[in-house]
Amino acid sequence: MTIGTPSLGGASPPAGLLAREYLRRDNGLLTPDRRLYFPAGRKARLLAGIGTPTIVGSGYYGSWTTSAAVVAGNLLVVGIGLAFGTARTITSVSDGTNSYSLAAGMDLTNISCRAEIWYCANAKAVASGATVSVGISGGAPSYATGIAQVSGAKTTSPFDSTGAGGSNPASGSSESPSVTTGTLSSASEVIFGVTAAYGDATFTEASNFTNLFNLAIGGATGVTVGMGYQIAPTTSAVTYAPSLNASENWVAAAAPFIAAASPAPQMALQIKRVINIRR
Repeated sequence: MTIGTPSLGGASPPAGLLAREYLRRDNGLLTPDRRLYFPAGRKARLLAGIGTPTIVGSGYYGSWTTSAAVVAGNLLVVGIGLAFGTARTITSVSDGTNSYSLAAGMDLTNISCRAEIWYCANAKAVASGATVSVGISGGAPSYATGIAQVSGAKTTSPFDSTGAGGSNPASGSSESPSVTTGTLSSASEVIFGVTAAYGDATFTEASNFTNLFNLAIGGATGVTVGMGYQIAPTTSAVTYAPSLNASENWVAAAAPFIAAASPAPQMALQIKRVINIRR
């Protein structure tokens, strides 16, 4: 039997390979050689990155219950839209376990139409069926809200405040909500956009965003709310521009969140072994 020299090669180890057995000749008998064998090669990989946001639940008015469990360590993002004839302020968001902070918001003061994005970094686990409530000063107006979760975000201070944005129509109403972020702090940030329109309208998600939820409450004081996301490939500003099927008073907000830093590349030392069996 001849043992080769350990080396750093160029191939990557096959997935799941921990060891291989080889036969060796001991005193004329063929017996297993169970010494670890790692194929030649050295592999470096980055293990971080924003995951795909998924919806935890959405609902109208007072309180509602989630339809999916919250995974510990994930980022939670809440989109809220409200409309009412007198001023209202969103004061809190609760799922009974986690604490949320306001990231971005925009209002249309003449009719108190408001869109806000709240978030919770490094969330604690919450079972599905949890009660979600939104605190609003001055009583409950027409409002709808939804919560999404995403993995791979920074667990402390993930909100990129330099990229946040808010917008409302310069005058009157329109069918074309739009908000543009500032320049992002880093590439691969996940951007959430929320639109709230006063009245019952049909909401169509922006073509460059993926929709997470959209809800509409009918009536003269109703509200239409939609939220979507995009994972931005660069630091360039991003425009969130969904559409409505009718001209409405609207507000829109956008909030970017930063991906966790990638850990150092993992370097695997692989040993190349050559075994020659002679009769």
